[in-house]
Amino acid sequence: MGNEYVDYGDSLVNALIERVAANPGAANRLGMFYTPTGDTRGAKIVSLHTDKDGLVVVENESEYAKRANPADFTAAVVVEQTPTHCGLTGAEVAGAWESLRAWLDYGLQATPASIQGTCTAVMPLFGGPCRIDPAFVIPDMDGRVRPRQ
Repeated sequence: MGNEYVDYGDSLVNALIERVAANPGAANRLGMFYTPTGDTRGAKIVSLHTDKDGLVVVENESEYAKRANPADFTAAVVVEQTPTHCGLTGAEVAGAWESLRAWLDYGLQATPASIQGTCTAVMPLFGGPCRIDPAFVIPDMDGRVRPRQ
């Protein structure tokens, strides 16, 4: 992936950033071995993500949601005070896991609100806090990684 023609929305950044040409051979090679389709063949997925992860940005969730079947995919976001990479509490992980189990066992698709509720219920056993925000709107990737040609 290159950035030769990317407009970063800031004239100073546009003037100073190093420009790199895309390598079509690398893109073709990647495509030979990996093409994300979102086809999970009906597998249920509960994805729990922190909002300030700088290594695997939360916007990845919006990209996956565009490809996944909404009936098979739920994303919930933990709102952090301090950025971490996967800095989830035991209760948050257990809440997501138990929500996935309920979905599989009883057909009740997990939602961010149900995951937060389950997190709160298991917090005495696994330690909290529970910081899942059911109202969190996952930003689009174009706001983080500027569009390429």
